[in-house]
Amino acid sequence: MVIDFSRFGLLSGHFYGKKSRLANCSKNRGHFYPQSQSFMWQYCSGTHAAQPLAMFEYQPTRAGAHALKFLTAPDGKVFNGYLQVDGYAGYNTIQAASRVGCMAHVRRKFVEVLQSIPTANAKDSIAQQPIGLIQKLYVIEAQMKTAAVSERKRVRQAQSIPILEQLKAWLDEQVKLVLPKSLLGKAIHYALGQWSYVIRYVESGLLSIDNNIAERSIKNLVIGRKNWLFSTSVDGAYATAVLTTMVRSALLNKLDPYQYLVQVLNKLPYAESEKDFEEMMPWNVKAGVDAADSQGRLAA
Repeated sequence: MVIDFSRFGLLSGHFYGKKSRLANCSKNRGHFYPQSQSFMWQYCSGTHAAQPLAMFEYQPTRAGAHALKFLTAPDGKVFNGYLQVDGYAGYNTIQAASRVGCMAHVRRKFVEVLQSIPTANAKDSIAQQPIGLIQKLYVIEAQMKTAAVSERKRVRQAQSIPILEQLKAWLDEQVKLVLPKSLLGKAIHYALGQWSYVIRYVESGLLSIDNNIAERSIKNLVIGRKNWLFSTSVDGAYATAVLTTMVRSALLNKLDPYQYLVQVLNKLPYAESEKDFEEMMPWNVKAGVDAADSQGRLAA
């Protein structure tokens, strides 16, 4: 029920989507055998959300139908706010949402071009041009970290749009000259394919230039996966999703995860009404230890 409340809270705002691979295994005579490659889907609220959340959902496949189901409310209404994601085609199933792209993914494709050529020649590569323009966009964003929503939109309209127009002109010119199957050609085609999405962030000061917040939020799960390698059961994968949801959401609300879990688990057996469950949301819970202290303790 606490997780359901979290999901309904997300459906009322703008948020980010991300997924990560997870291996499922079965145990037979003391040995673990890989059964399938499944996925952990992540949904988190926008950077400027008043009630931040990060939700994780286990699913056996990477089919876009899972995201569509998650983003559909009990009354059948599909989420129609801003959805910021990478270029994965599975998100095309959520047609009601206003999709926002990730400029970091666009930049990464051109960085891969530079990494594929000798260092001495990298500085003369034409891939430096889009990277330079994108860097200018990030400089503008860095200068507005504490700006009001209206100011962020105004500056983007005045300063970011002209740079985006330069970048689009460069892409339109180079797509005619570069081999489409080369690394540079693939980077250009990716950028053009995502263009209507990656420029949407200038529409609102509430939006971000990329979905790095989702990348950071799922990082601990990815690191953990490298350590534990697999889940021994589907139930274990579901449990991982629930606990990760609660821990990450606590941290986003500057709470100590352990203290938050203690308070929720103590109250849960006595919860009966919607108000009882609402009071267990991380922004309504007063945990006694600062999240920074918790992070240091977890690292130790």
